[in-house]
Amino acid sequence: MRRVRLVYGGREFTIPGADVADVRRRIEAALAGGDPWLPAVAGQGRGTDAHLLITPGTSIAMVDENAEPDGDPHVGLADAGSDPRPDARD
Repeated sequence: MRRVRLVYGGREFTIPGADVADVRRRIEAALAGGDPWLPAVAGQGRGTDAHLLITPGTSIAMVDENAEPDGDPHVGLADAGSDPRPDARD
């Protein structure tokens, strides 16, 4: 099953049947003046319908549950000038 996990306001939500690109398009459309409400599901199991208000400055983290692990899990992370692995040596 395709779905994206979101962390919004410190709580975790899911958007079933979506991928990160789709959710990102929905968020960008909301910020461009479209419908500001993003439908999601709160809780686990059956869950409860939720509607997240998307506004400038809203902090949202997305986790793509559709991604297949391959290779180094640190590849693709923003480079902050150091290796994110705790065992890395300079």
